[in-house]
Amino acid sequence: MLENISKYGWKTDYVKGRERIVKGIGRDEISRLARKYLDADKMIWLVVGDAKTQLPRMKELGFDEPILIR
Repeated sequence: MLENISKYGWKTDYVKGRERIVKGIGRDEISRLARKYLDADKMIWLVVGDAKTQLPRMKELGFDEPILIR
Protein backbone atom coordinates (compact mmCIF):
# COMPACT_ATOMS: atom_id res chain seq x y z
CA MET A 1 0.00 0.00 0.00
CA LEU A 2 2.78 2.42 0.87
CA GLU A 3 4.59 1.51 -2.33
CA ASN A 4 1.51 2.42 -4.41
CA ILE A 5 1.10 5.72 -2.57
CA SER A 6 4.73 6.57 -3.24
CA LYS A 7 4.96 5.19 -6.77
CA TYR A 8 1.72 6.64 -8.14
CA GLY A 9 1.35 9.72 -5.98
CA TRP A 10 -1.96 8.52 -4.59
CA LYS A 11 -3.51 10.22 -1.57
CA THR A 12 -2.94 8.49 1.75
CA ASP A 13 -6.66 7.75 2.09
CA TYR A 14 -7.00 6.04 -1.30
CA VAL A 15 -7.81 2.75 0.42
CA LYS A 16 -10.96 4.27 1.92
CA GLY A 17 -12.05 5.34 -1.58
CA ARG A 18 -11.44 1.85 -2.95
CA GLU A 19 -13.39 0.40 -0.05
CA ARG A 20 -16.38 2.64 -0.85
CA ILE A 21 -16.28 1.49 -4.47
CA VAL A 22 -16.19 -2.19 -3.51
CA LYS A 23 -18.98 -1.83 -0.97
CA GLY A 24 -21.14 0.06 -3.46
CA ILE A 25 -20.81 -2.27 -6.43
CA GLY A 26 -23.63 -4.72 -7.09
CA ARG A 27 -23.84 -8.15 -8.66
CA ASP A 28 -25.08 -6.79 -12.00
CA GLU A 29 -22.13 -4.40 -12.29
CA ILE A 30 -19.65 -7.15 -11.40
CA SER A 31 -21.20 -9.40 -14.06
CA ARG A 32 -21.04 -6.63 -16.65
CA LEU A 33 -17.38 -5.92 -15.88
CA ALA A 34 -16.52 -9.63 -15.95
CA ARG A 35 -18.11 -10.02 -19.40
CA LYS A 36 -16.21 -6.98 -20.61
CA TYR A 37 -12.74 -7.76 -19.26
CA LEU A 38 -12.49 -11.51 -18.63
CA ASP A 39 -12.15 -14.19 -21.29
CA ALA A 40 -12.75 -17.52 -19.54
CA ASP A 41 -11.28 -19.40 -22.53
CA LYS A 42 -7.92 -17.74 -21.89
CA MET A 43 -7.90 -18.10 -18.11
CA ILE A 44 -5.86 -20.52 -16.07
CA TRP A 45 -7.72 -21.65 -12.98
CA LEU A 46 -5.83 -22.51 -9.81
CA VAL A 47 -7.85 -24.45 -7.27
CA VAL A 48 -6.27 -25.27 -3.94
CA GLY A 49 -7.78 -27.94 -1.76
CA ASP A 50 -8.05 -31.62 -0.92
CA ALA A 51 -7.57 -33.47 -4.21
CA LYS A 52 -9.24 -36.60 -2.84
CA THR A 53 -12.55 -34.80 -2.36
CA GLN A 54 -12.31 -31.96 -4.88
CA LEU A 55 -10.70 -33.46 -8.00
CA PRO A 56 -13.76 -35.56 -8.96
CA ARG A 57 -15.95 -32.43 -8.60
CA MET A 58 -13.59 -30.44 -10.83
CA LYS A 59 -14.02 -33.04 -13.55
CA GLU A 60 -17.82 -32.75 -13.21
CA LEU A 61 -17.67 -29.01 -13.95
CA GLY A 62 -16.77 -29.69 -17.56
CA PHE A 63 -13.42 -27.94 -17.79
CA ASP A 64 -10.44 -29.59 -19.40
CA GLU A 65 -8.77 -32.40 -17.50
CA PRO A 66 -7.41 -30.98 -14.22
CA ILE A 67 -3.67 -31.11 -13.67
CA LEU A 68 -2.73 -32.20 -10.17
CA ILE A 69 0.33 -30.42 -8.78
CA ARG A 70 1.75 -31.78 -5.55
